[in-house]
Amino acid sequence: MEPLVRAATLRGWASLVRQLGGNPDALLASARLPGQALDEEDALVPARAAMHLLEASAVGLRCPDFGLRMAHAQDPTALGPLALVLQNTPTVREMIQTAAQYLFVHSPSLTLALVPAGQEFPGHVAMRFEMVLDPRPPARQAMELGLATAHRLLGLVVRSGYRPRAVLLPHSPAAPLSSYVRFFGAEVRPERAHGALIIDERLMDVPLQDVDETIRRVATSYLDTNYPAPGSSTADLVRTAMARTPGGRAGAGLEQVARMLALHPRTLQRRLAEEETSFDHLRDEALRELAHQYLTESSLSMSHVALALGFSEQSALTRACRRWFGQTPTALRRGNR
Repeated sequence: MEPLVRAATLRGWASLVRQLGGNPDALLASARLPGQALDEEDALVPARAAMHLLEASAVGLRCPDFGLRMAHAQDPTALGPLALVLQNTPTVREMIQTAAQYLFVHSPSLTLALVPAGQEFPGHVAMRFEMVLDPRPPARQAMELGLATAHRLLGLVVRSGYRPRAVLLPHSPAAPLSSYVRFFGAEVRPERAHGALIIDERLMDVPLQDVDETIRRVATSYLDTNYPAPGSSTADLVRTAMARTPGGRAGAGLEQVARMLALHPRTLQRRLAEEETSFDHLRDEALRELAHQYLTESSLSMSHVALALGFSEQSALTRACRRWFGQTPTALRRGNR
């Protein structure tokens, strides 16, 4: 089934297009979306079409920071019923963890994880985003919109106590780096393994204001009743777990994923075999998607791409790309540009 996303994700898109002198109907048609596709915010649109629409808008209107600009139109209400739950969680940590648990309500193609930021940022955590689509279309603008929206929502909900230490982009930015620094008010590091906001660990235990536990309980019950979690297959659960491991999909191992799913590795392998797949196949699928992302959306050297994917040498990357895409890494990068 084609993954869907709530139309509210694209709130402000038509207004921005008109402001930049564009034709919303023509751009919607280019993404194979009907003219009224975004009229109702609770409507659902194909996630790939939404990504295409953002990329086409940025390129066609010569606005490389399109996603950042769109984020100015976002506020907590864009999350629909999920907003009531998040605004009434006791602490920042619980708000982010709850968002990760219920983000599928907004779109099952998006995942969020709160993980240690590592030695690079001691005393900080990473609020990390992934787009789980296979195949995944170009998603620079979608990723930047997601990071920018999360940054804006945290500022509105947490208020004066929030400021990121850094922002990580999983691609080479299309706009000048200064545009991102100005928007986020923080250091921005492109071409990283994941898209993430790096946040001070101490902020996680800050209590939110005006929390109503009754509203939270009722809103959570509503979500549980009306939005059953997707991905009931073991393979889907593995894909989601891979995206949420501290090392990300490229570093996720069988034992680590099995532990996250509270299964013995042999049990996990048996259940995957019953679905006519395997952990190795799913990990290879994830590596293929990451390779395509690195080669088409970043300017990382081939040696760095190979290292990011866990290959011991560049020749292994070349062999994998011939198997995955029928061409060398260089040809794939050149063709997409």
